[in-house]
Amino acid sequence: MPAILAIERYRRRKAIGIPALFAAQLLWVPIGAVPFLLDTPGATAVAVVIGLMAVRGAGYGAVQGAVEAGKDPAIATTHALGSSPRGRSRVGRD
Repeated sequence: MPAILAIERYRRRKAIGIPALFAAQLLWVPIGAVPFLLDTPGATAVAVVIGLMAVRGAGYGAVQGAVEAGKDPAIATTHALGSSPRGRSRVGRD
């Protein structure tokens, strides 16, 4: 939800989406380091990997979903689309 609000407020999809992509990719470093830092296969190592992957997926997925959804004219807001020449909203009309 914070990603959606930020994108709707600032209207800067790339400025929000690209740093989220890099942050998600940087999380692969600690995920890859787990076997070197913790006893593997161990319950702690498995829990840490699953936790890091969950954070990566949830964070990046939420931001990227909001970025991509804003580009889809079928679900874009009236503010983004404007209005038709007759003054009626084009959202939801065929």
